[in-house]
Amino acid sequence: MNSSGINALQTPLQFRVLYRLYRKIDPILKKIPFLNEEKLFLSIVQWEVENHKSHIDTSCKKLEDLKVRDFKLDRLEEKKERYTISTPSKLQFVFISIDIDNIIGTIDAIDRYIDFVDSYIIVTRADMVDSFNSIESIHEIVVIDESSILEDINNFKDMDHQSKNWILRASLLKIKILQEQFVMLDDDNRPLRDISIEHYIEDGKYQCYYYYDLDRWYSYSTEYDLGQHNTRELLSYEGFERLSYSSHKPQIIDKRIFQEVVDRYYHLAETIAIDEWSIYFNYATYRYPELFEKRVFDVLNWPDHPSRWELVYEPKEYNFENYYPHVYKTGIFANGENLTLDEKIALKQKEYEPYRKVLMLAKDAKFSNRYDKFRHHCMKFVHNKEKIYIYNMPTYLHAPQGSIVKILLDYKSSDILSDDIKMTYRINGDFWLSAAIHAPKSIDFRGKVYVMIHLVDVPSGFYNLLMDITFDGIESYGGNSPYLVKLSVK
Repeated sequence: MNSSGINALQTPLQFRVLYRLYRKIDPILKKIPFLNEEKLFLSIVQWEVENHKSHIDTSCKKLEDLKVRDFKLDRLEEKKERYTISTPSKLQFVFISIDIDNIIGTIDAIDRYIDFVDSYIIVTRADMVDSFNSIESIHEIVVIDESSILEDINNFKDMDHQSKNWILRASLLKIKILQEQFVMLDDDNRPLRDISIEHYIEDGKYQCYYYYDLDRWYSYSTEYDLGQHNTRELLSYEGFERLSYSSHKPQIIDKRIFQEVVDRYYHLAETIAIDEWSIYFNYATYRYPELFEKRVFDVLNWPDHPSRWELVYEPKEYNFENYYPHVYKTGIFANGENLTLDEKIALKQKEYEPYRKVLMLAKDAKFSNRYDKFRHHCMKFVHNKEKIYIYNMPTYLHAPQGSIVKILLDYKSSDILSDDIKMTYRINGDFWLSAAIHAPKSIDFRGKVYVMIHLVDVPSGFYNLLMDITFDGIESYGGNSPYLVKLSVK
């Protein structure tokens, strides 16, 4: 029997029976050089997938290139003045915060592990100034009412979170006591070990820490996500590198260069939210490459859980922690406030291991679905006149038990009227949400989405997945999707 023979079978046998038969004849197949066991197995999968299809509209629209918006910025002229930098003995640490519990814990950690602190500056809301003034430290703390540096911003309270961050960071330049070099950070960025000033300035260069490529950030779920996309477009418009530097750790800022960034981009806050970290460092490393050394981030708990996003750049060491209270209450560090750094790292590595296996399997030729025929090339989902097209969904998945499979897919939306669009699946009949899809109304839009298959509580075995889309909670195919995916869990 050859692989094409399976496609010709006209039989009601279920996949499980076919697979068991395949396993029995597998030793024989291996002795026959012209037969390929992978092709035969995948042919069995493809046979069932094809026989499941009942009515698929194949009129799928092609993807189009996303055009970068015109930001109407003047041409960036060649910089005539060249800066030099010195290494001070002390640096200011500058926060924006409205969480007193977080900042108390972070200042305690900095006092313990960092010996080059000059002073702390905390910018907060007017109603929190008194409570922040009660914070104790071995260093001077200066608390500033944010309204004193936001005097020309009328609608600040109505802005989204990302826009507020950009405006507040930019407004730090109005603080008269702000030094020429300072460390900017969030109230949950805590050191885990002793940090020297060389972590920030070494051999006459600023050390800057990135964690992601903005070209590979595909989520649209939060205001932070939208800020990443806006920043990517802006950096593309300028012709800059597109690394993400919002690494959730303290980073050193040169006041002179930051002023250039604010002068050029501050006005954009009226229309779009941008990431203050990524616009600063990508601008700075482009304009002053001789002053910066780019490094991979070194932050534990960013992300707080490996299902959030794939680690494009994995830290080689951990010097800081993005402190999430829920991780210590119900997460991987539950009731573990006294864990050592080595114990924390070991727990995080254990938590990440199932996802690492999924990534390795994706690269494994046996399960890569590299043959074009083992994909749903275009899945079309319609609700009234609304349409979502999903491209190249594999028809067979293999994953370890307890993991969350993430598959990056292209999609296109058109004629959208619904407010809430989600990718869903049914696993042996049970309904699951997979991913939110960003689909702007009244325009054609293309993007990428991580489809996630949750296998945390799924026992080993073979399963049928039926892929679908919900438009404001209504399934396109109502539980009878023609798009079948075979799933093997081990």
